[in-house]
Amino acid sequence: LNASSQLDDFHGANRSRLHETTSGGMSGGWVPLTMDDQQWIQVDLGYSTAIKGVAIQGQDGSDNFVTAFYVSYSEDLSTWTDYREPSDPTATVYLLGAIKFCSIVFHLDI
Repeated sequence: LNASSQLDDFHGANRSRLHETTSGGMSGGWVPLTMDDQQWIQVDLGYSTAIKGVAIQGQDGSDNFVTAFYVSYSEDLSTWTDYREPSDPTATVYLLGAIKFCSIVFHLDI
């Protein structure tokens, strides 16, 4: 897991997993250094594979959560392609995020 930034060592990309809880001084989730639409999480699966869905969750113990996001993919970690609407290959698919801090939002069949 990699991220565009992190607030500090307690809020890194390694904290960006479902059901991550606040404990021992560690955050219940990844928090970027700045709250803007230029932040990202990168997951390297190690090989080409089909993704059947995405699930996200707000940060445990806080009011931090993502309201919308999109998915991009890459074969070489340098050229990225946004996931597009199958019926309209010019339209990037924007997905809704969590509506409160502990809710989990599933997006299947992306």
